[in-house]
Amino acid sequence: MNWFGTIVGFLIGRFLFGGALGSLVGAVLGSRLFRAGSSGDGPSWGRSFPGGFSHGTRESRHGGARHDGVSPRHALRNEATLLAALSAMLAKLAKADGVITPDEIHNVEAIFAALGLSSERRAYCIDIFRRAKDDGHTVFDYARDFAAAQRNPEVRQFVYELLWDLAAADGKLTPAEDDILRRLPAHLRIWPDLYRYQFRRHVGERAGSGERRRGEAPPRGDSLDDCYALLGCRPDATDAEVKRAYRDKAKKNHPDELQNQGLPPEFLQRATEQMARINDAYARIRKERGFK
Repeated sequence: MNWFGTIVGFLIGRFLFGGALGSLVGAVLGSRLFRAGSSGDGPSWGRSFPGGFSHGTRESRHGGARHDGVSPRHALRNEATLLAALSAMLAKLAKADGVITPDEIHNVEAIFAALGLSSERRAYCIDIFRRAKDDGHTVFDYARDFAAAQRNPEVRQFVYELLWDLAAADGKLTPAEDDILRRLPAHLRIWPDLYRYQFRRHVGERAGSGERRRGEAPPRGDSLDDCYALLGCRPDATDAEVKRAYRDKAKKNHPDELQNQGLPPEFLQRATEQMARINDAYARIRKERGFK
């Protein structure tokens, strides 16, 4: 069974959710089914996954439900939701200034390429992007639906960071892009200080200066505010609150937990890098505060 066929089997009907995001996914899957039927091929129910499929492989090894009770169907739904939310919000961000330029298309394709998505996942993302760019929903509609469907805030944070990759690809932000990225944490229900952290990380304190490469981490001499933002707590938090925040981050960023919540295998390297930044932030805070 191919990836699209599995999504259709799991999502249409019993597992398809509502809202702007659910309607978008349903429209894209319905369109693909129509095209497959028109070609006379029909859905590829009998073919194997290209390159394997992590959720199915994991499920078969354990004989059904996952070790933590998360079913393969829900994990697949989460993955389809994540890729749809990412693609739809990329489309809205790219069109924030009224038109999608060739450079923005190139940068979106570069994001998909950097993630190393399988051909089927990439085709799904492109279909979502094309349909979302001209529909009547806003980027905030898709963000709210994604936040409602995806319980792990770390997964939502990955999507937010990828939106920054697109917006700051040229080393600067337009006012429309900046407004969207500033407001999105509230709709995604992630830590609001991540806006300032991502701004410094992707653009630098002097927007448009080009002095810092896109994606380059802030220099070690920066304020510890970035470290607290990564842990999701305030600088005036107690030591006990900082420790709890770190433990919560470490648990939610564990690879097994992220895969259970639908993070595609291609995202795991990025997740590993994020966990390294969190560990470094916690070490710096501990050193500054003097606790073990």
